[in-house]
Amino acid sequence: MNPDLHPERRQARVRQLTKTLRQQSNVWYTDATRYAQRPGCCAVACNYPETSFTACTVPTPNIAAAEECAIALAIVRITASGTPGTIVTDSQDAYRTISNGLGSPHTLAVLRTIHDMHPLPQINLIWAPAHAGLEGNEAAHDWACECTNQDPVDRPVSPDLHCHPLLTYSDILHYYFETRQQYPNPSRQFTRQQTTTLRLIQTNTYPHPKLFSRIYPETYTDQCPRCKIDKATLPHIIWACPKAPPTFIKSHHDWETALRSNDPEIQLRLVRLALDAPAPVARPHEGTGVSGRAGPGGLGRSHTGR
Repeated sequence: MNPDLHPERRQARVRQLTKTLRQQSNVWYTDATRYAQRPGCCAVACNYPETSFTACTVPTPNIAAAEECAIALAIVRITASGTPGTIVTDSQDAYRTISNGLGSPHTLAVLRTIHDMHPLPQINLIWAPAHAGLEGNEAAHDWACECTNQDPVDRPVSPDLHCHPLLTYSDILHYYFETRQQYPNPSRQFTRQQTTTLRLIQTNTYPHPKLFSRIYPETYTDQCPRCKIDKATLPHIIWACPKAPPTFIKSHHDWETALRSNDPEIQLRLVRLALDAPAPVARPHEGTGVSGRAGPGGLGRSHTGR
């Protein structure tokens, strides 16, 4: 969950984790941070709300490998306690790696410190959003900063993008889709025709005189069927025409606001305005009084001009 694109989802997950983890005792939160003066990272695991913590220096600038070592430290402590436990990490990369049974050589070195006589208890690994208000995660962050002589305030507040790059195809696809999306999705309650109509309006491809005159210059005129003005655009035939019925759209600002609205009622009103707007009218054919008229979906019906 991107910290800039999904703040509500991150807060909802933090609330759910806070409620769930509050009922457990053997919970370890992990974090890692780079040293400012030398290459390497510090990996930390703390047993919040208890005051015990464990840390180690990882000789690598790879923050994801250090996050894996922090998880390994928590595994060692839970194994030593002999009771089931939960590990919370804010690194999606480390979470995926450990969940798949993989890890860096530094992680393996930490896990090898587990005594052979200690049976491995049940351990649950959970991912939590970084710097979203989860108390245990913030405590691990503070310990990591203290071990590296850094001020917690100076550390980036969105480490998910800076320290944990998008690695999977799904993450990359969703990131570009959500960052480039300008208009909201149509309401799920819409019919297929309403959904298509709204998308055509948002992309300025809904049939209107100016568009059709450019595509078929010899067939369609760019005049508004109501006021006969030239170069009638989509906003003109929907709300800006002087002879158009009064609408809730009074200015270009209202128009852009309606296009970007998530409100199903506003989206539906916009669709109805487009369906009620006059369609592009074809030029009369020489020698006949017949002219074509484009319907809402394209080159629809024809009628006889009188």
